[in-house]
Amino acid sequence: MPTVSVVMAVYNAQDTIVRAVRSVLDQTHTDLELLLVDDASTDASVETVRAHLAERGGDGRVRYLTHPTNRRAAAARNTGVAAATGEFVAFVDSDDEMLPGYLETLVGALDDDVDVVVGNVVYVRPDGSRRERHPAVTGDFAGSRAAELGLYDKITPFTCDKLLRRSLYDGVTYPEGIINEDFLTNPVLASRARTVRVVDAPVYLYRVRADSVTWGSIPPVSELDTAEQYLRDALLSGPGSTDGLRAAVDHAMVFLTLTSAQRALLKEPATVRDTQVVRDCRRRIRWSTLVRLARRAPATVAGAVLLKTTPPAYAWLYRRHVRASYGQDA
Repeated sequence: MPTVSVVMAVYNAQDTIVRAVRSVLDQTHTDLELLLVDDASTDASVETVRAHLAERGGDGRVRYLTHPTNRRAAAARNTGVAAATGEFVAFVDSDDEMLPGYLETLVGALDDDVDVVVGNVVYVRPDGSRRERHPAVTGDFAGSRAAELGLYDKITPFTCDKLLRRSLYDGVTYPEGIINEDFLTNPVLASRARTVRVVDAPVYLYRVRADSVTWGSIPPVSELDTAEQYLRDALLSGPGSTDGLRAAVDHAMVFLTLTSAQRALLKEPATVRDTQVVRDCRRRIRWSTLVRLARRAPATVAGAVLLKTTPPAYAWLYRRHVRASYGQDA
């Protein structure tokens, strides 16, 4: 059975990190290493882990890496992958948990030509109730097709529900300093895979926090330009570029633009900057792009049309979605 390197980015997580670490070390698949990448925490996150492991008698599978300054999650993941020794890599956030059979399930789905296995995320709402996100597609997909499905959000954009062959990262890193690095990098990694296998099996507990249900800070719209350049350089600059892949990249950028806009729309009280972000996002979405995508992604196009024409209606519908899916008012 292959060794798996589990990477955990750590930043000011002393209240939740022991639970997250324990979920890794108690996996039913035990051939693993856990790389804790402390991203210049200002609390006692790492000290809390060390004390907990000392009480358990220690665990030689844990390795500690440190950033002298805070560089955010993408940089921590890059540091962890660069230091990993396992044949495969998996990820867990310091406020979430792997289900006990995460690695056993995904490792058990491997074949010789399978480079990525994708499972399901279970959302834990603030009231403790759970909702499993079942995959939009299941089965085996060639890497190029899996990349397209990821860019259409048919294969999840998360890093935390995947087992990835470490060699896929040769020459690939998470783009640092921007939000949505998972959504950008996972299709690039998939494009390099021989086969991506998607299974309908729960593997990961994602804890929805009341203070993060709108998914964090509002990035500058210029980050969308950086994201688009990353995807075009990685996926469209070589001989593997196709019309389908180009359309998928266009969809990804509309999708990410909607994500940025909805963060700003839900901000209360809204600032002048929030209003400008919404205005810039509406301007960034082009009618010609929506026409090209109308048949391929009608739901995304409908949302984009609503944002461009009636932002308050878009915000109202998104609030309803957040309440229904995550059990939290946005």
